[in-house]
Amino acid sequence: MKICHITISHASDDTRIFKKECKSLCKVGYEIILIAPHGKNDSIDGINILNVNKWKNMIERIYFVPKEAIALANKIDAALYHFHDPELLPHMILFSKKTGKTVIWDAHENYLDSIYQHNSLKIRPLSWLVAKYFNYIELKSLRKKYFGGVITINDKMAKKYEHTKTNICTIANYADIDYYKYDGRNSLSKIPRLVSVGMQIKERGILEIAKSFKLIKKEINAEIYFSGKFNKIDLRNEVHSILTDADSSKKYWKIEGEVSHNHLINLSIPKAWAGLVLFDLSNPNNRNGLPNRLFEYWANAVPVIVSGETEVARLVEYEGGGLILKNNTPQEISEAFLFLAKDKLLRDKMGTNGYNAVKNKYNWNSDFKKLQSFYKKIL
Repeated sequence: MKICHITISHASDDTRIFKKECKSLCKVGYEIILIAPHGKNDSIDGINILNVNKWKNMIERIYFVPKEAIALANKIDAALYHFHDPELLPHMILFSKKTGKTVIWDAHENYLDSIYQHNSLKIRPLSWLVAKYFNYIELKSLRKKYFGGVITINDKMAKKYEHTKTNICTIANYADIDYYKYDGRNSLSKIPRLVSVGMQIKERGILEIAKSFKLIKKEINAEIYFSGKFNKIDLRNEVHSILTDADSSKKYWKIEGEVSHNHLINLSIPKAWAGLVLFDLSNPNNRNGLPNRLFEYWANAVPVIVSGETEVARLVEYEGGGLILKNNTPQEISEAFLFLAKDKLLRDKMGTNGYNAVKNKYNWNSDFKKLQSFYKKIL
């Protein structure tokens, strides 16, 4: 059976779309076609990738590149079309009505909040109007049965769609433990290391994390690593300056930049004594989301330091897998890391708790069974 996944705003090797959904579906016998920005048409791990151009501005993002993706979709006689971006939603409504094909919407976050918060249109009132309009057509499209169902990332988000009477499936950002080499033995760095992984953006407390390093160095000999791409060169330069001020020798810190997923989960994270999952809490999506990096730390038995008043904090407290901050201040970050670095028994216990939680509950294998059942129900 042929399944087509479509994205114009995620990378072709996106963890959720490609590494989990597409590859897992391919392994169990589906023929998978991924329409995504890739630079060329390609075939990777049995998945056929059809390239769409990367959008460069808002007009291309909303109008031209989605039309290009739909043109490719029209050439594919798939049993099901599974799309991942809000920009595609109005185009997929027309595609569904015109072709009668089965379409499902994978809502990676609550776009009513994120469109307004990100303010990509640069005019806050206009972003608010666009967010409200998107929310209206999103819910209307589900009520009118233009789509066969919606996939969301947690139960709290799923409640938003209950009144539409559509088919709903919750697929979280859990780790695919088949990719991890951790076997119960730690490969920690020789001196205490704090790590921040994934996309490095200001809203994830990156500057506060960098500033905490100077406070940590006053107490113990320690390291800090940033593994992941910085979304702005100015932010990277500012972090570089702060870290240089804390350690001019540059011996005890490193900005790794963008690394492969394998490097991240099997080289960067396993060395860590603690991993960070911090958020700007003014964005409701940050309060409700469960990001990949939480489960990537836990899959390597690394305890976490997380922002309070979040879904992440609720899970960390429930599983006993780390420490929760009241505020994302440099002082509080440094105190939390020093607490873990100096208490091996607590650090090992929290790391083991996190690992057991991922191994037994929060893993992709369990969620993939839900995705398979969802497909079968709709088809």
